Amino acid sequence: MTGRAWIDQLPAELDGQKAIMRRLLAVCESDDRISWLMIGCSLGRGNADRLSDLDMALGVRDEDFDAAIGDVRAACDGLADLVESYHHQLPGLTVRHERIFAQYADRCQLDLVVFPASYDVSKAPSPVILYDRDNQIVPSDERPPVTGEQVREWAFRGWCVLADSGKYLRRGSLWEALECLHEARANLWRLLAVAEAVPDARYGVTSILDFAPARVPAGMAGTVAELDRARLLAAAQRLARLLTAIGERLPAPLRDDLPDAMAAFVTADLEELAVATAPADTSPVPQDCTLPTAEQPLRAAEFADLFAGSVLAAGRPEPTRLRLELRRDPVLAGRAAELAAVETDCCSFFTFALTVGNDSLALDVSVPPSRAGVLDGLADRVTGGMTESAHGNRSGPQAAARRAR
Repeated sequence: MTGRAWIDQLPAELDGQKAIMRRLLAVCESDDRISWLMIGCSLGRGNADRLSDLDMALGVRDEDFDAAIGDVRAACDGLADLVESYHHQLPGLTVRHERIFAQYADRCQLDLVVFPASYDVSKAPSPVILYDRDNQIVPSDERPPVTGEQVREWAFRGWCVLADSGKYLRRGSLWEALECLHEARANLWRLLAVAEAVPDARYGVTSILDFAPARVPAGMAGTVAELDRARLLAAAQRLARLLTAIGERLPAPLRDDLPDAMAAFVTADLEELAVATAPADTSPVPQDCTLPTAEQPLRAAEFADLFAGSVLAAGRPEPTRLRLELRRDPVLAGRAAELAAVETDCCSFFTFALTVGNDSLALDVSVPPSRAGVLDGLADRVTGGMTESAHGNRSGPQAAARRAR
């Protein structure tokens, strides 16, 4: 099924996108210089919604490309009530082309790449051929394999910006450190897509969420940080651990291309920074913790990050149990569960129970009677963190609880 028949069978929710496709199809049919039109990605796969953009490609006869491109731009501007459009070349794409992006008033978006008609688009993501004047396109489900060179580039770029994050944290430039984390995470998503054998790994998080949303690592939420030095450092170290772990899961030939020396250097550099900047009196890690010494400041920072501004109330229902009422937030719940899991690996005497209600989130921390002193220290630090939060926010924890509800 192609052309208007394919467009017509789409659900009513996509009426805005359908109208744009019909008009663009009519433009193609009326212009002999246009050879083909296709659409891909979420609409091509059949899982688009009202907010999905139109990822399309259009082929113009090679000899007419320069003369026709202005007319194609004008046609795109007239497909719906235009807000504004923009045209440029995609970085890294060496073939002659032009990308046209148009935002329409009904929130529909057209993302159209115009190619010479001879360009091979048969392996585009989830292609559907809407128009093919000369029947030249044969869609293929095959995808070009990810190469060792690509894996090395993504991994090296990830480690490089993590190295930069350490540099900016030492300088106190928190905004630049934050930007580094975003770029490192983008490359981490690409490597995860390779490790999970997800199609179109170069699209990173989009491919993961399209094809394997359940495969998002539990620790990924910990790579998101606010504009705070300790939290940025903790997020950078979490990204470093995930880069290492995901690298170990890549197929054997691709693992050989990983920048192992860079990984070891950056990991050690971030650990050194964590040790040098960790407050001496705020670690919730017990003295007999089996966690390696270099990693204890990180764990302390992660717990401090969890508790800061997140604990609405703390109580001791019994001497061996601490109950923390937390903000009702899915990201916070994920971080609490992950920290509880890793903490029991190194301090097995802890027992954590996370309870999620309709409007509540609670974390119970229990220890044997012989470890009640450890729980006392943890409770003191939580209470201290709540006090500091209240001093920094005049409305205090009670107002925070009201806002959370």
